[in-house]
Amino acid sequence: MALAACGGKARTKRSAMNTRARATMDGPLVKKATCVLACVIGVIGCSAPSEPVEASIRGRFLLRGDVSDPAALAIDKDRECCGRVPLMSEELVVGPDDGLANVVIFVRSKDIPSPKQGNLEPFRISTDGCRYAPHVSLVQTDQTIVIEANACAPINPNLSDTPMGMLIPAKSEGASICLSRAPSLPSRLTCNIHPWMKAWVVIRPNPYACLSAQSGDFEIRSVPPGVWELQFWHEAFGCLEEMTVGGEHKRLPKGRMTVEVRPSGIDLGAIELDYGKLKEKKPEPGVGADSR
Repeated sequence: MALAACGGKARTKRSAMNTRARATMDGPLVKKATCVLACVIGVIGCSAPSEPVEASIRGRFLLRGDVSDPAALAIDKDRECCGRVPLMSEELVVGPDDGLANVVIFVRSKDIPSPKQGNLEPFRISTDGCRYAPHVSLVQTDQTIVIEANACAPINPNLSDTPMGMLIPAKSEGASICLSRAPSLPSRLTCNIHPWMKAWVVIRPNPYACLSAQSGDFEIRSVPPGVWELQFWHEAFGCLEEMTVGGEHKRLPKGRMTVEVRPSGIDLGAIELDYGKLKEKKPEPGVGADSR
């Protein structure tokens, strides 16, 4: 896992170069040439460029089968701080209408056009009550992640079993990290001091990713039209390789599916998962149920 400081001289230099380039392109000669070219192509005259089309990828994950209620977590350290409120497992969160929460959906295609991002706002992960919140986080490369301090107990976070040297004292300012590389699958966030503290961080090189809500609904917004490869993942099952999409049974190696996104977007409809089959599946080493 590559850690790096966000921002820096390189970014400042590029920003200055971009500013000079824009100033050059804004000259009257370039504007006139652009207008003339538009007139020739469009025949009927100069006109403003059309607004970019914003499509989306939508759907709803449903978990079918007899799913047991969440189990209570065993709190065996810092009980006076961490045991004040009962903590329940967040591994499998299912809504009243079989909606499955926290399915990770992202565009895997490396050639998808990505908008230029400015300085992204820091993403904050709370540790209040000796639990990470949110349980699953979506961030982008070069985005600062702030792991906040607990109010009454020290924490020692690790990301994907890699010690980060971050013993965070109670009531401190917390700690910040910045990730310059996007792993192929979500990264596990744990704590050396409190073994029940488990969460996941999804690090992507672009904004084309989302999580399903407790209703099971999800939407990746502002996706460029084109043919793209999606990947589906859930912490309890790893890559989701078998599902029923719009009534059609599909087998998806490594949870990957290619879709065509039209200018109007694409709605995958109900995506049904069989809990009985999924709980027998052994996820890939290092991710999913067998890595907690």
